[in-house]
Amino acid sequence: MPLPMNQTTVLRWVIGLALVAVLIGVLALQTGQENHEADSSAALAMPAEQRHRANAAEMAEQRILNQQLQEQLQEVRADAEEKGSRVQELQKQVAKAEAKNEARSKAGHLLRDPEMQKVLKEEAKSGVQRSVAALFDAGLADYLKLNEPQRGALNQLLMERGSIAWEKVLIPMTTGGLDSASIAAAGREAGQAYAGNVAQIRGLLGDDGFAVYEWFERTQPDRDRMQQFTPQFANASQDLSEHQQDQLLALMMEERSNSRLPEDSSNPAKIDYEHFHETFTHDRVEAFFQEIQAINQRIEQRAQVVLTAEQTTLLRNLLASQLQRSKFTTWNTMAIMGERR
Repeated sequence: MPLPMNQTTVLRWVIGLALVAVLIGVLALQTGQENHEADSSAALAMPAEQRHRANAAEMAEQRILNQQLQEQLQEVRADAEEKGSRVQELQKQVAKAEAKNEARSKAGHLLRDPEMQKVLKEEAKSGVQRSVAALFDAGLADYLKLNEPQRGALNQLLMERGSIAWEKVLIPMTTGGLDSASIAAAGREAGQAYAGNVAQIRGLLGDDGFAVYEWFERTQPDRDRMQQFTPQFANASQDLSEHQQDQLLALMMEERSNSRLPEDSSNPAKIDYEHFHETFTHDRVEAFFQEIQAINQRIEQRAQVVLTAEQTTLLRNLLASQLQRSKFTTWNTMAIMGERR
């Protein structure tokens, strides 16, 4: 049965509304899905960018930390190397000191042996005899025009003079017969003995003769040196003529006379044995050797107008060798006696 017009219209309107509602629902659903997808993409995109920035910042911080660790590692390594090197140096010093003490102990024990002390005294006496003979060989007694009794008296006084330091100070110190407290007393006794000896020599020779004697004694080391060097020049086929020997000896004497060497270096009577360790310190002895080296250099320079180039080179080597032997003897003697700095 056909529906009334109004009913048909209402039905169409209802159906239309339903279609519209369905369409709206579909559109709403589609729009909601698109918005949800957009929101989801944005949500995913933002954490990724943040993660990228976070990763970049973390990597930068890690690089800085690595650089700091590398620097700290280098500092630790350098410090370890420095400390290791310092430890090795200290170990060497300790070993050297222990070896030195052991050598000194052995030497002291050996030198305390009565037979060794006898040998030392005999060697000291022989050395004094050679020194006195060298002065006479150099013409001291002839220059002073001494007769035989005067020659004998002078020889005896010079032997006594040369033995004072050995007998009263040096040998007792070397063999352990003097401790720190008794060195001063022995030094004073040596000084008094020297004063008495000088008075006797002056009384024998007179003031002028004594001055001549002092000059001979002061210049004797240079004559000894020339006497040692001359045959060595000959052995090297670099013989020195008498004229060269005279000129070389003269400039040696002159350089020593003009040097800054202390006066007591060639005069045992003026050495302060009472304050032995204060007089013979490591620094003072080293300064003495430095001055000797400076003298040798000046001798070599001046000798170039006297000697050939080959002879000058040989002279340099001989002077250097003699200086090294002197150092070796001195440092070992001071080590035995116990040098102070």
